[in-house]
Amino acid sequence: MRTKKSAFLIFILLFNLSLSLLNGCATNTGSNETIQDQSLHKDLDIYEYQTQLTKLEEELNQLRQENQRLKDNLVALTRTDYQYFLDNYYYQEDEIQTMLGYKHYNGDEPLRALPYSNAPELNRGFSSEVTVISTVRNRDNEHWALVEFPAAERGRNNYGFLKVEYLEDYLYTGQDYSKLDLPISIEGIKIGEPLEKAIAALGLNYYEIRAGERGFIHYGETIGSRDKMILGKGIDIFNNMQTHQIWRIRMDGEGYETSEGYGAGSNAMEAINYYKAHYPMDENFRDSSNTKYWIFEIGDEFVLNLEINTQELTEDSRIKRIDIGPRSRINPQR
Repeated sequence: MRTKKSAFLIFILLFNLSLSLLNGCATNTGSNETIQDQSLHKDLDIYEYQTQLTKLEEELNQLRQENQRLKDNLVALTRTDYQYFLDNYYYQEDEIQTMLGYKHYNGDEPLRALPYSNAPELNRGFSSEVTVISTVRNRDNEHWALVEFPAAERGRNNYGFLKVEYLEDYLYTGQDYSKLDLPISIEGIKIGEPLEKAIAALGLNYYEIRAGERGFIHYGETIGSRDKMILGKGIDIFNNMQTHQIWRIRMDGEGYETSEGYGAGSNAMEAINYYKAHYPMDENFRDSSNTKYWIFEIGDEFVLNLEINTQELTEDSRIKRIDIGPRSRINPQR
């Protein structure tokens, strides 16, 4: 009886062990299948990424080829336009220039972009007084002038070509400043000399201000943009737009000096004592409200105006501004 019972127990144990083994095999089989599925999905993702990358690389190459094609077309168009210009609008500058300067235009043709009657029109309502910059001849041997006219309206082109046959000398009836020989200069620039002399001495880094027949160029500080510009300290060279003659010089920036070595920042008492010893002083202008200004007569109705930085002249006073110009045009308070 005990033998049968023991055999039964052994059978039960073996049966349970078999079930456990079977369950374990089933579990391992499921895990293996899950790992295989995950690996398959990763392989598919890598394949898709590689496919997309290959496609993007092909599109990039196509864009590069298209870009190169457009560049080649642009070069070809530029060459075509240049050749078209040579064939249709070629002109050559005169080797000897005899018409430069201020002229009167008595024609009714518009200002043109090129020296041909069929060239694009730039401006029609411009001033009859122009400045000739250069003269040229076109393929038809027509004589044209590159001109500039003053006081251009904002947004309108004030450079272009006009036929030389309609240009004539301008009869100037104003003062000829070139005959003056004033004793004082600033930076070697004298009243009556051509504006080009000042540009040669001071350089090309200037701003040009125009007002009818008069204007000036400014060297020095500026505030704001060209549309809303405020001129700061520096030196201003006033010139006649018709004759290009300098008629006034004003400076308030340091670094510029008169022929006697005085400039903005110089000792005012020393400078005033020097000019007092050499030129008559305008006492009529000086009163209790104008003690900052010292005006000296330097000849031919021209004056030297010194503005100092104190109300009363002391040993510590410094020159704030120096102005040379016609007595009738110098307003010390402007």
